[in-house]
Amino acid sequence: MARATIATFAAAKGFDVEFLRRVGVTECERGLRFRYRDLDGSPARTHVRPKLESSHPSTWENDAERIVAYGSHLIRRFREAGASLAICEGESDALSLWYHQRPAIALPGTTMHALLTLAHVEGFLEVLLAFDNDEAGERAVPVVAAHLRSLGYTGRIRRLNLAPYKDVSDLHLATRGA
Repeated sequence: MARATIATFAAAKGFDVEFLRRVGVTECERGLRFRYRDLDGSPARTHVRPKLESSHPSTWENDAERIVAYGSHLIRRFREAGASLAICEGESDALSLWYHQRPAIALPGTTMHALLTLAHVEGFLEVLLAFDNDEAGERAVPVVAAHLRSLGYTGRIRRLNLAPYKDVSDLHLATRGA
């Protein structure tokens, strides 16, 4: 298995290379870099994906920085653009939604719901939980919903049903934006 590149990732995930560059995906000697930024735009950790296959271990750079939800720095723009925000699992799902100009942030894993703050969701009338169509995703939905309520979010929270697709990325690939 060769190192992941922007070109191979774009081909595998149904994106164009320029889109990935525009949203800040870069390459390094170890694979692809996904730069995470906090709500105010300040740098957070960077996720490095060495291979396309998610089963291959990924790593984090900038250990002194904290982990935040992917796309946090875009919240202000998303809030101005629409009434709904999707919360999904992983960069590929967020990128798939961004590709279709849908506001989304991503958790690096379903158990990382504590990364979400009221500042992520306030001002949105609706939060769509777009977690993977698997056991972990099903377990995460009520936990994330309860966490958002505990923060004081009073808007509508819905589970985005992705069946028969595994996740947002697979839906994007299957429909190619149709």
